[in-house]
Amino acid sequence: MIKKTFIANLLVLGLLLSGCVFNERASKNIPAVQSSVAAETEETELTTDTPTQSETTNQDIQSTPDTPDRSDLSGKHPIDIAEEECINKAESTVAMSKCSYDAMDKWYKEIDVNLIKLKNILSEEDYKNLEAAQAKWVAYKEAQNEAIVVIQSKQGTMFQNIYVGYQTYLVKERALFLRDLYNTLAI
Repeated sequence: MIKKTFIANLLVLGLLLSGCVFNERASKNIPAVQSSVAAETEETELTTDTPTQSETTNQDIQSTPDTPDRSDLSGKHPIDIAEEECINKAESTVAMSKCSYDAMDKWYKEIDVNLIKLKNILSEEDYKNLEAAQAKWVAYKEAQNEAIVVIQSKQGTMFQNIYVGYQTYLVKERALFLRDLYNTLAI
């Protein structure tokens, strides 16, 4: 239990220390873990009913919270809460990584939703500028992932958790930025 708590704390520390589209998954950079995560998927299956990018509709846009659930007094975003709960229930470091990969997927969906919202309120020219900025963010994210891949090469599965924590934080930061941009412009 102490080891599990230590590893969870390292993952959270990784999220805190890092700096943070089109729906491009970072998982292409991590084939070694994908097979490990897939092996434990049945044991640590999370229930996610969120649609893929192609299934995102205006109904989904309306159901996405612009602010964290205020029933949680910490002010944490529901995705963060779900990730932490999943990590606390995980019985291995591979399962913990799966929790973060699932959270990363949810953050990518938040990016997609926020881009759709912004497209609905921006002029065509402004949205093209946003698309160009988004493409540059994707390049930035990939460069950051290349810089932190050294963490993944370290011995021990806890380093994989730190690595995915950094990746998740990059995506989360962009999703929150786009949400805040929409909230500012929608006034």
